[in-house]
Amino acid sequence: MRRVLLSFPLILSLGACMSGNTIDLEGEIKYKGTIPHNYLAIEDRSHHIYKIANPQEFHIEKLQNHKVKIKAKLLQKARGIGFPALIKFINIKE
Repeated sequence: MRRVLLSFPLILSLGACMSGNTIDLEGEIKYKGTIPHNYLAIEDRSHHIYKIANPQEFHIEKLQNHKVKIKAKLLQKARGIGFPALIKFINIKE
């Protein structure tokens, strides 16, 4: 019984971490940063930058400098300059 009660907060916190917001974005795929710390990102019309967590999954590097519409899951909000929001692509709407 004690194990169940102690593991309950852990299960709740894992569920809270996994339940991110899904967002629709339209923007341009770009490389940001300097080598060796560069990353793929999407920049929307209002110049908000979203770092892409899974670029290999959809071969995003082939879409560099192209405007795309995507559906993504927000994994982490932006934390200021140099720390953009982190998203995971769900699908690309073309």
